Amino acid sequence: MKVEGDFYTQTGLGNSWTQVWKRLKVSSESQLAKDLTGVWILAGIPGNFEENPQIKGNQIKFIVGGQWCLTQSDPNGSVIYHYGGTCTLNGDEYIEKIEYSNENSVYLINQTSKFKMKVEGDFYTQTGIGNNSKQVWKRLKVSSTSIKSEQTSPSSGDAAVPHSAQDGSADVSAQDQKLLNNLRDMQAAHNRHDLEAELSFYADDAQFEVVGRSIITGKTKLRSLFTQDAQRNSRLTLTDFKVQGDTVVCKGKEQNDHITEQGLDCIYFEECRFIFRDGLIQEVKTTLSH
Repeated sequence: MKVEGDFYTQTGLGNSWTQVWKRLKVSSESQLAKDLTGVWILAGIPGNFEENPQIKGNQIKFIVGGQWCLTQSDPNGSVIYHYGGTCTLNGDEYIEKIEYSNENSVYLINQTSKFKMKVEGDFYTQTGIGNNSKQVWKRLKVSSTSIKSEQTSPSSGDAAVPHSAQDGSADVSAQDQKLLNNLRDMQAAHNRHDLEAELSFYADDAQFEVVGRSIITGKTKLRSLFTQDAQRNSRLTLTDFKVQGDTVVCKGKEQNDHITEQGLDCIYFEECRFIFRDGLIQEVKTTLSH
């Protein structure tokens, strides 16, 4: 790698890869535009956010030079969605337009959203204008270890180990990974509206509960629920996974046409609890954020 002014050149080692990239600069002189420029990671919502949010599997957002993009992968590195476009700032009113997307989110192209923006230290809060979106993001900072060399200490890879696999047990780690893979594949089936594939991850007598709202039991009722989800173009995003024996706990959000019609961008689940039995989901318990 070689940086010269606003350009950097990367030249392949052991391959013929050569590219030159140009730096995008802040497109506005306003202090807020300068403060918003950078790379951000989703920390939560106002009143309920993490000081040090987990990077792996989380949403990462780039804002610079009138451009923005948001990307998220699952814990195994598969891209859940990636989209972005142009952004403008007028005072503290920030407008994003989605102009490109991967196949998982193409329905968002040409959608425009407006927010009030407030930066405080290394966090910014966006509050929807004409929608109920509320999010808190934390700035990712440059550090000498941000780009890892071949001499990086093995301990720097701890974040890639499933939570309950950090005791060094290969058997536990393999089981944890299997549960995470099942959830990843279930989420993918849900988002492409493949009803039979999604149902295949559930036990015949599985129970699905939204705490304080509804409980349904059995695949017949699950089929009705997932059919309705598909008709509403439901999109499910799960993050912050923790494996606890035969249970996976995570956070989540859902986007669908019905939610959009209510003037919301999405609904958030402060906790989603998936309990497995014999490799199948036996129980789902979700708790909505307030």
